[in-house]
Amino acid sequence: MSPLPGVCADVKAIHAFLLDRHARPDHIKILRNDAATRTNILKLLEDLAENSTTKKDDPILFYFAGHGTKAPSADDPKKDIEVLCPYDFIPGDSKDKLVQGIADVTLAVYLNKISEAKGNNIVGNVHSTSLLIASLKYCCDFSHKTVILDCCHSGSGTREPEYRVRGFKLQPGYQCRTPAQAVAPENSPIPPEPKTLKRNYEISGLASHVLLAACSAEQPSNESNAGGLFTTMLIDALRGDGAHNLTYRRLVEDLPEVKHQQPQCEGVYRDRYLFTSITHTPEHDFHKLKMQPGTYRVKLDAKFKIDKGDQYNVYTAQNNSGPLAFEVSVKSTSESTAELVPITEKTADETFKPPQCPLFLSSSKRTRFGYKPQDSPVIYLPLCSRNVTYKLAAGEAYGITSDSKFSVHIERDAASSLGEFTVQSITNFTAEIVSTVDLPSPNAFPSTAYGLETRTGKNLEIAMPKNLTFIADRLDGRLLGKHQNIPFTVLAPAPPRVTLLMKDENTVAFEVNDDICHQFGVTRLCGSVGCSNKTNPNESQDVITVLSGAADFFRHLHRTPKVSQLCLTGKVFLRCYALEEGMVDGGWAMKKKDPAKDLIEGDMIKLMDDGEHRPLGFEIVNNTSMPLYAALFYFDIGALSIVSYYEPGIARDGRADFSIDAHTSLTIGYGAGGGNPRMYHVRQGRDVDVGFLKLFVSTQWVDYSHIKQNSPFDGIAREDGRYVSINSPWDSTRVPIIQWRE
Repeated sequence: MSPLPGVCADVKAIHAFLLDRHARPDHIKILRNDAATRTNILKLLEDLAENSTTKKDDPILFYFAGHGTKAPSADDPKKDIEVLCPYDFIPGDSKDKLVQGIADVTLAVYLNKISEAKGNNIVGNVHSTSLLIASLKYCCDFSHKTVILDCCHSGSGTREPEYRVRGFKLQPGYQCRTPAQAVAPENSPIPPEPKTLKRNYEISGLASHVLLAACSAEQPSNESNAGGLFTTMLIDALRGDGAHNLTYRRLVEDLPEVKHQQPQCEGVYRDRYLFTSITHTPEHDFHKLKMQPGTYRVKLDAKFKIDKGDQYNVYTAQNNSGPLAFEVSVKSTSESTAELVPITEKTADETFKPPQCPLFLSSSKRTRFGYKPQDSPVIYLPLCSRNVTYKLAAGEAYGITSDSKFSVHIERDAASSLGEFTVQSITNFTAEIVSTVDLPSPNAFPSTAYGLETRTGKNLEIAMPKNLTFIADRLDGRLLGKHQNIPFTVLAPAPPRVTLLMKDENTVAFEVNDDICHQFGVTRLCGSVGCSNKTNPNESQDVITVLSGAADFFRHLHRTPKVSQLCLTGKVFLRCYALEEGMVDGGWAMKKKDPAKDLIEGDMIKLMDDGEHRPLGFEIVNNTSMPLYAALFYFDIGALSIVSYYEPGIARDGRADFSIDAHTSLTIGYGAGGGNPRMYHVRQGRDVDVGFLKLFVSTQWVDYSHIKQNSPFDGIAREDGRYVSINSPWDSTRVPIIQWRE
């Protein structure tokens, strides 16, 4: 393996940062170079799970810096697993377990063991052949675990010549051994991991820690003598202004761009503030915007003959002595005006930046030989307005429609609005929004801005009796939803989406209009709210809160493409299996109770609730030749709550790793996919409950993090149905002692 001098610089930088954050020196353990062997690393992780110095819920940082690679599994050579390469790793020897790398599934076992003993407070980063583990009890306010991996997940890839790659290709025939006897050090009490090999530490451990990875699964991680590029950027961000307000998601999304290397963030708690257990709940959902050339409008002069397709110069003064701003082409003309499009030679990654000053169109027309001279003097007409256009990386897959409205902001701050924008064009994953402003504009529109959807394109339809119309009066002019951007329509008569009813003179109940619910006799939501005083606005606020929850709930439940090209064609589908606990490849895990029995029959799952604990698992099958992103949610229609079962990771500009490779599947609740098994029970006082599994799949990354929500009803916040092991193994044995005389 090639030496990595930047590794020591990285560990020193992380060490210095922790000391500056008042971490106790005796709570920091470092293995450098020849001390960072496979046995020593695993022994240190084992000790961390068992030592008494680190208490339950203490924050823990796991940081590894060094080479990383991928290797075929000895159990299934068709499957590659990711491997961290300790100091004593020998690339040419795949038989001796003591010189093996540390497979991802091996690391998963140790991290999960630490999580069980110390709580979900791991902080981690892998970056060289050095290991740093620290308890952050005295430098963090709350508990959390973060795993940071700064090493290659593959041994190939293009790289800049001034940087070294922290990875390499293994020799043909190398196989990574992961059976039980090759996992832990001798006499280790930690059980072996299953043989299933899909980035297990990143998926099954998502509830125990947040993973920050230097690059995607198919990219190299680069370093210079000064340190790894990822760790250098990470330290700069952690030491920067406003670091105390950073979440893991925002940290990765806002890191500077590095060519051929996209840092990744995965984990259930990725919206927590760094190194804490406090979750950031954004009041607004901003989209990053990039300015597009847009169009300009000019009022024509009778002496200025202009035709579609003509090209002209635009200056910043009423003569050609002023600087040339840009060139334009005539898009369309009318009797009195013309619409102009800037001519730009910038690449797709660059942004058009118009000057913020008066602009004038020269009547000297451009030809293939240059600008045509005129017999009459050149006329300069002021540009009167501009269509400011921004592009956002979100479209119909995000629930945006052609009727959506946006406000544009300089920062992620709702107070910094530059005006309202409408959707000009939309695709599955992108949209262009536009606003017409007079010139010169009082606002300086930045090349990069942030868009906030202020009005969705679909209304929530509501019906209510006459004695509740005062609620409609209170709603007048308001929008619903947690971001207050969903319009509503009060219908009379039905069928609406939600109907308000007077349960008694002091209580409002809610009916839901859904064909599946009505088929099984479920018509009412499980909660009701008090509302008896027409003159007191606070009396109707609880009703408005439920309606807002319903607006978000049904918007996401009915997010569907105009044409189904994946799910309804049978190329991608969901399976559900009854699970049971048992021995799997030498370890105790969930497994299918009947592998041949898919519980989804006739496009629905019917479950009899007899009071027993019956865990379920899911499998998302991808029969296409494309890798896909996937997300799975449970919509509990009785409580209007939405629970996330699986979401893809996060990276800058949406360049996260795919969830499911082509012609493979992703399991949830069992197997290599990890996650929690799920259970369902009928609520007390009801005979039937109805919920919906909602699967989203896409070929491009989509942010689904804003979908999940708690119930808007007070006092009935339902558990999310996670199955907790109740039958983990215990055993005994006896050994007879036979004695006799000679």
